[in-house]
Amino acid sequence: MSATVQRARTALAHPAAGAALVTVGVSGTQGLIGLLTARWLGPTDRGVVVTGVTASSLLLLLGGLGLPPTLRMTLARPQGGLSFRGMVVLVAPLVALVCLPLALLAAGVLRVFGDVHRPLTLLAFAAFCVVAVCATLLREGLHGTGRHRWAVGGDLLSAVVLLGSVGVLRATDRLGVESYFVAATLGGLCGIALLLTCGWRDPDPPGTRPRRGALLRLSRGSLAWALLAAFAWKGDRLLLGLVTDPTQVGVYGTAATLSDVAWLVPVAMSTVLARRVSAEDSAAMVPRWRRRMLGLTALAAVPVGVLGTVVLTRLLGPGYAGGVPALWLLLLGTLALTSYQADLAGCQGLGRFRAGWQSALAGSVTLVALAPPLALALGGTGCALASVVAYAAMAVVCRRQLLALLPTPHPRGPETP
Repeated sequence: MSATVQRARTALAHPAAGAALVTVGVSGTQGLIGLLTARWLGPTDRGVVVTGVTASSLLLLLGGLGLPPTLRMTLARPQGGLSFRGMVVLVAPLVALVCLPLALLAAGVLRVFGDVHRPLTLLAFAAFCVVAVCATLLREGLHGTGRHRWAVGGDLLSAVVLLGSVGVLRATDRLGVESYFVAATLGGLCGIALLLTCGWRDPDPPGTRPRRGALLRLSRGSLAWALLAAFAWKGDRLLLGLVTDPTQVGVYGTAATLSDVAWLVPVAMSTVLARRVSAEDSAAMVPRWRRRMLGLTALAAVPVGVLGTVVLTRLLGPGYAGGVPALWLLLLGTLALTSYQADLAGCQGLGRFRAGWQSALAGSVTLVALAPPLALALGGTGCALASVVAYAAMAVVCRRQLLALLPTPHPRGPETP
């Protein structure tokens, strides 16, 4: 028994295991928030929240200027010349420059896609997007230093604060779209405080500190990838909202939130994988990690589907029952997403950002071509079907790019008797 316990402790001490465990907490908390807001806000207001959160995932990438993966890769290199504190000093002026344009763009996006016109709601959403940009840059920088558990811990603290705030708002009968985004902004600020505390005292590593211009030039390809990948992953909510209504977006978004639980742990593993590939300058380990990640996703998909069906039909009521087919289709799509994440980690760890934007472009084009007509014909189910095809396209393109980076096995010569 003691040997078994010791092996378990050793496994849990691994960075991937620690980050995965914290990610389970993040996904569980976020899933609970999604379920509670779905029940307390109703499908229509929940649809506005889903639209806003989806739009923010695109806007924070635009505001981040493509820097997150570049910073993670630079900080992971022993001779990169950049510490966490140095990263903050380096990118702070850039963030300050994009804050106002990002806030104005965020307000305009929610006004168009969410049909929201109340100024205070638009202001709350704009503040949420700006805070999300800062949190993303800090989190990816902390990942680059190897503190994976603390990096994901910032997300966990943000989610816990949001969960508590939503509960208080519900108890005081003040929960709505506007107050939700205010609470999300507060949670993001708490996460930022934790990330800064964890990484601020790091010493400067050897090497020459990179210049802002060099980082931005290196990030151009990753910016294109990040925007396209985020759209290929979450753009289905926006396209569904364009051709239907917020109620259907709310139902579909709840099903999508449930399906995400099946692959969030492999996502945490991919972050660790990217750092290891970068540190060892080799992608030879990627196939082995991909098999593990796919196994975890497949293992989680069935129970998530069963429990998700119960949640949609029993817990949330008949208004959400139409999301069950979309849930099972999206769970199928998580296998393709997991394969894509593993291969992408290998490519990004070696600085090959072209693989990212090429695969994301394939997914985005597929989604734009299929989602609107299928959503008009089948509603959320059609949108989910389009998403699965888009995920598969991303996985295939990224796999081809990774195969070009893997070492070619040498044929075994004739055996000597």
